[in-house]
Amino acid sequence: MSQGTLAGLEDLNLGIKVHDVAGISYNIYSNSKNNFTDMEKLALLPERFPLVKKMDLSALKITSLQAFRGLRDNISIDFSQNRISDFAGLESKNITLERQKMYISGNFAPDLECEMPEILKNIMDGNHRLYGTLEKFNNCRLSGDGTKLIFEPKQTRASVSVKGGRLSNSTIYFEPIRLVPAYTIPQGLTATEGDTLAKVILPEGFAWKDSALFVGEVGTRSFKGIYTPKDTGKYISLEVDIPVTVKKAETNSTEVTPGPKPIPDPSPEPDEPDKPDESNLTGNQIEARKDLSLLLATGKQKGKNGIELTWKKKNGSSGYEVYWSYCDGKRNYQKAKTVKSTGRRSYIHKNLKKSRAYKYYIVSYKIKGGKKFYQSKSPVIHVAMSQEKSTNVKSITVNKTKVSLKAKKTFQIKASAKAENKKKKLLAHTDKFRYYTNDKKVAEVTRKGKIRAKKKGSCSIFVIANNGVSKEIKVTVK
Repeated sequence: MSQGTLAGLEDLNLGIKVHDVAGISYNIYSNSKNNFTDMEKLALLPERFPLVKKMDLSALKITSLQAFRGLRDNISIDFSQNRISDFAGLESKNITLERQKMYISGNFAPDLECEMPEILKNIMDGNHRLYGTLEKFNNCRLSGDGTKLIFEPKQTRASVSVKGGRLSNSTIYFEPIRLVPAYTIPQGLTATEGDTLAKVILPEGFAWKDSALFVGEVGTRSFKGIYTPKDTGKYISLEVDIPVTVKKAETNSTEVTPGPKPIPDPSPEPDEPDKPDESNLTGNQIEARKDLSLLLATGKQKGKNGIELTWKKKNGSSGYEVYWSYCDGKRNYQKAKTVKSTGRRSYIHKNLKKSRAYKYYIVSYKIKGGKKFYQSKSPVIHVAMSQEKSTNVKSITVNKTKVSLKAKKTFQIKASAKAENKKKKLLAHTDKFRYYTNDKKVAEVTRKGKIRAKKKGSCSIFVIANNGVSKEIKVTVK
């Protein structure tokens, strides 16, 4: 049937209504053969049929709404009974989102306070468009302060239901739930005044969370470390407190005859803690790392069908890896390129679809003693191609580029962005701006851009857009 034949079409039903025969609903939600995989083509239907006012896209196993950004105001769409977990950038109010089945992965383990998934934070946030109430916790519960998620012992799957709001009657499933590994806290570790943690060698499987920290004065104190088991598919990584005894530096005021030069200290460099080889980590595992320092990187369209990525230099690195995935709400990162430290810090991803958006991250690594260690990582970079409905950020403006504060005082960053294409909305697959500090000991910054001064010193706060375009704010704490 031609488009002309359907020129006057006002209702377009592709979901449950089509499968309701003689009052019997044949729910294609559970039938894997009826699954629309090309969301871009599906999202173009409202443009092809401008008179359509209602669309039934229920129960089609849709997982992301990013392709549907920029819907015209005079159309309503029923997205109920899908598997949507990615709502980024969706502003339209004329949609139905009830009865979703969402599958969320994370660092989940039984009988342990786990990081709250972003979707739960949004549902619990009274100012968020997905605000509702959580109920019917199955094999899990909220922590006492409501900021963490705790899974019951010996469980491999858990869920929670949503009541009220736009996600009413939806169910969120958490999987996989991995085990907590058995480990023994390292004992008998010593350091000398003036040392950094990098000089304190840890057993295999352990790494310092911040190896550049100084150990401080004489005494015994604990420092944060990360324990990573060999089988990361079965076990989670844990943050642990590791005791270190600091001894006074030896001094000798007696003059002695100069002897041969001492043998150089074989201890690792400050950014190279002793830890297991990381060469077998997957793209998803690397992207989930939160212990790596910040690597600034940007992405932009190159030519008609390419995206060019460029990034800053990481001193002491052996090279860089570029990972990519479609902007489809899924975490399926694949390695696109390895670039040696002596090469040009850029990569062009070619033969891409003009109507899609893609996401990337770049990570630096160092080879030492035959082992690979990851050092720094960029935030995930989302880049829209020219025919995608959204556009990228061209530049960022902030209310101040230099901020001076006293300890415990705050400053609110006010940022605005200039678009590459003024006729389109900005790509919004993540927060419009993400905020990072390069020294949490001097000043920290919240997700909403509030700087809080901590102790005397200086640092930089970076405001980063979806495509990695950034603006630096220099902070001095008096």
